Amino acid sequence: MSDIAYAVHTATCTYLLDEDGICRWTQARAGGPPPPGADRCVGAQFVACLDVRSEGGLVGDMRTGGALLFVRSEDGRMVMLRTLPIERVDVRAAPEDPPTEPIPSFPFNPEQTEILAPLEPEEVLDLEDLLSISVTEITVSLPHYRPPPQVQRPLPPPPAPPVPRRPVSVPPPPRRPR
Repeated sequence: MSDIAYAVHTATCTYLLDEDGICRWTQARAGGPPPPGADRCVGAQFVACLDVRSEGGLVGDMRTGGALLFVRSEDGRMVMLRTLPIERVDVRAAPEDPPTEPIPSFPFNPEQTEILAPLEPEEVLDLEDLLSISVTEITVSLPHYRPPPQVQRPLPPPPAPPVPRRPVSVPPPPRRPR
């Protein structure tokens, strides 16, 4: 089992990740129940962070205020799991690493994290409004649709053009003698 390299704290839970970004353990915050679905994150791979303050809304590193996105396989299907917003991230350096070596860039490198300017009050998006529970499942099922084969039938001939009508001259009726 890999050593824990990251501790990601949310309002209700702490997620412990190894150096590859795989969640190895979840721990409920003191005094509270574990969030629904937190146990499903164990064994899941961190893939991105949902951060509405960044362009596109997804970033590859863990950011305070963003939500972790994990992916795992369940019954042959890939399932995406989302956490509550991150309150803080603790990074543990390996004991054998000299302190001068940079922290690995995946999945989080604080030296490469850009500091975002605060948003205008009318532009503020509350990430809490986008989340309904601490972990959400998104399942994408794509059915194999194949349209039925179409039989190539010859087109009917175009309608015949109308026959032009010629004016018919009718002889005047014969005159009656008087």
